[in-house]
Amino acid sequence: MRYIILLSVMTILFGCQTPKATEDSSIQSEPLSHENTNDPKPDYDGYDKSKKRLKEFKKNDVKHVQDEYANERTRQIAESLNTMSDINQAQVVETDDKIIAGVILNSHADDQLAQMVADKVRQIVNDEKEIVVYTDHTYWYQRIDKDARAKATQLGEDLEVIFDQFFDVAD
Repeated sequence: MRYIILLSVMTILFGCQTPKATEDSSIQSEPLSHENTNDPKPDYDGYDKSKKRLKEFKKNDVKHVQDEYANERTRQIAESLNTMSDINQAQVVETDDKIIAGVILNSHADDQLAQMVADKVRQIVNDEKEIVVYTDHTYWYQRIDKDARAKATQLGEDLEVIFDQFFDVAD
């Protein structure tokens, strides 16, 4: 059996070999060229244009980018909201008819903090504009918390029954 395998491997190896593979003179190669052609490559993704704009921005020493929705009043509101202990970050913008506040809450923040933020903004502004508050505490988190609390309560009741049955305790 070994001889058959050895014979078949050798046949395959000799059969796949070409006569020109052993001749060194038949291998042709071109010398590598390391010349820099300096042909500009097309900027398909706009990266070069973006780099140029960034350099110009740094040259101008622009400290504050002016936004049509952000003004001194919105900065004051944001600073006031950032002093609240339950808020990590606040950003406020103002349109003709609305004041919009976006806040990132701490993990231990109250579920009803959005209303407290709206009340604080109303207190600072003293305007009749509509106040909209966006938080990172979503309805999905509320549902998860509610389901977790319900399951924890049920688990506690089930454990009580299990221990009562185990220790044979009558209420």
